Amino acid sequence: MLLSFIDDPEVQQAHSQPSAAVARSADHAPKAPGDKLRIGYFSADFCEHATMHLIAGMLKAHDRTRFEFYVYDFLPQPQSRYHTLIRDFADIYHDISQIDDAEAITLARSDQLDIAVDLKGLTTDCRPVLFEHRIAPMQVSFLGFPGTTAIREIDFMIADPITIPAAEERFYNEQILRMPICYQPNDNTRPVPEADNLRAKYDLPEDKFIFANFNHPHKVGPREFGVWMNILRQVPDAVLLFYTGAHDLSLELARQARRHEIDPSRILPCGIMTQTAHIERLAQVDLCLDCFAYNAHTTASDALWAGVPLLTLCGRQFSARVATSILSAAGVPELSTNSLEDYVDQAVRLAVSPGEINALKHTLRRNRSSCALFDTKTWTKDYEDLLADAYQRSASNSPV
Repeated sequence: MLLSFIDDPEVQQAHSQPSAAVARSADHAPKAPGDKLRIGYFSADFCEHATMHLIAGMLKAHDRTRFEFYVYDFLPQPQSRYHTLIRDFADIYHDISQIDDAEAITLARSDQLDIAVDLKGLTTDCRPVLFEHRIAPMQVSFLGFPGTTAIREIDFMIADPITIPAAEERFYNEQILRMPICYQPNDNTRPVPEADNLRAKYDLPEDKFIFANFNHPHKVGPREFGVWMNILRQVPDAVLLFYTGAHDLSLELARQARRHEIDPSRILPCGIMTQTAHIERLAQVDLCLDCFAYNAHTTASDALWAGVPLLTLCGRQFSARVATSILSAAGVPELSTNSLEDYVDQAVRLAVSPGEINALKHTLRRNRSSCALFDTKTWTKDYEDLLADAYQRSASNSPV
């Protein structure tokens, strides 16, 4: 939760360290690999979750001539279509939901993994003890947690030149492996949303400029909400579509709007939908407004896939720089701002410039098939090369 309200990587590191248990690793040094490198993926999110929305394409594109894949599922959900996908993907699939950490550690070690990839970090249903005991010669934190875990036995964290600049590496206990463009994978095989105007289908006004926030509500603090109300004040003919998750926040949103002297009817609460319907609803929006200390991550890629621009504020810590990385990889770096003043000015200018906002939407739709953000095949090859090179260097005691 601290990620949402404080944008300071040094503070985040200081608060992660006390929660990282004392490492108890066995001697598990890198070894000469076999014909294929064995990669283990560990998560509780092999289901209808943001993690799978992002990595589904990567899983399909993985090179099985170079790698063998093991999956350790903390919380199987057989009813999910993604459960079927992950079962079909894995060379070896383990349901470890019913075994304790000691048994899980023994199991993972018996598989003789070369690389263990933790897709959870310090998030709900995580099992950091597995990595504290070292279950593979090389252990990597990736995607699930946008900060340092401070676990000594996690060797590497995957980032990119924007999310963790070189000068900020000292605030991450892990050694940083950088993807060449953007650390975030995407699935370019998912459906493209309908281009037709479907606002009526989602009870959205036909005659208003629609700003939207689709971040989880826990990312929205007083600063974000106050800035958005300031924007609405300057654009009288606009509304804010506000994602509330599984909760009814209507009364609180109305109360907060009145505090800022904004008509509560201009805040439109919206809830959970299937991924396909969510992307279609997103496509009806004019401009998404991002949160600050904890940006839109999957939500940012969703917006761009839907052909909708997202305006962000680039901060200091990893979680506050993700949207900037995503926008750069999508070919629209100008949508990342460096000050609240610029953020507000750009939002207002775009809202009263239909030609400019339509040009941005056209650019995003055109770039969908050509930009680095959605080039799943190239991203996967770069990621595989990054892991393989780091493993070989670790095995030979060469600097990574």
